[in-house]
Amino acid sequence: MLHIVVPDLAHGGVVDYGTQITQHLDGREARIVRLSESKAADWQVGAQDDVYLQFSGYGYARRGAPLWLLQCLRDRKRRARSLGVYFHELYAMAPPWRSSFWLSPVQRYIAASLARLSDYWVTNREGSARWLERFTPGDRGAVLPICSTIGEPTSYSVQRKPWLVVFGTPGLREKAYASAGPQLFEFSAASSLQIHDIGAPIADARTRERLAEAGVIAHGRLPEAEITAILQSATFGLLEYPLAYVGKSSVFAALAANGVCPLLIADDEGAADGLVAGRQFEYWARANSAAGHAPQIGRSAWEWYQEHRVEVHVQHWLAKVGVAGRYCQGLEEAGEHARVGSMK
Repeated sequence: MLHIVVPDLAHGGVVDYGTQITQHLDGREARIVRLSESKAADWQVGAQDDVYLQFSGYGYARRGAPLWLLQCLRDRKRRARSLGVYFHELYAMAPPWRSSFWLSPVQRYIAASLARLSDYWVTNREGSARWLERFTPGDRGAVLPICSTIGEPTSYSVQRKPWLVVFGTPGLREKAYASAGPQLFEFSAASSLQIHDIGAPIADARTRERLAEAGVIAHGRLPEAEITAILQSATFGLLEYPLAYVGKSSVFAALAANGVCPLLIADDEGAADGLVAGRQFEYWARANSAAGHAPQIGRSAWEWYQEHRVEVHVQHWLAKVGVAGRYCQGLEEAGEHARVGSMK
């Protein structure tokens, strides 16, 4: 099995997800391929290879439109046993003065073409699945929100401390602090909460000063085990992310996997991917109302997460690969050329 991930990142959501999936294959042989345009011509695929692409356009091309990747997979599909795609992202949306606005049609073409080319696909949110289903008739697709990339406790921890965690990339955390504003520190003081900041240092000096003045505990980068230990003890986690896209957030996944009550800074309301406000998360604007039932929300978030933990992702992949393998074996026994592409 060949697992294709973006070429240049040492860490990041797509790479970390691919690593987690590969590590949980129960001894089955799998190889991570960091595929780049410069290496595409030399990439060899065999007739027994099951290829699984982790797709995020900006991971393979600076402008998010890797036409070379689409052509490469079209060529290799003729030789491989099967092709699956996990769509982390589809295409960008931006105002006309941004380059991504003009490249969006090309990005859409690539995503739709990859879906058509694949034997099966998975995506992390219902909205993306509805778009992909327009190009792939039948039951080829599935929705599995992203799994935690820092580990998964097997049980819900009831022992919680009055901690609020802000976790993720510097940019993501800085946005959360800016959007929450002074009310974050007022809420933490009124609720006797200790704020824990986890991740690489935030670039903006003024933001770092504000956090220090407010007594925020800045942990910096931590090993996965230490992050998990903090999350298993925390009551709240703060994150700015649109509800309709939260299924693709590895930070939200980590909060849910550890039974933390997520406080979501978002403008869109309603429900998405099985998440309902007041049940599996609460909006930051209603944080005060969540204080009394945070443990129940945290447990519901943990239960929601069990439906797409890493083992569920792995078993879905193996089941699809198994179907492809049985199909090809039947063609070979019939003396036909086994092309998985004809499964469509």
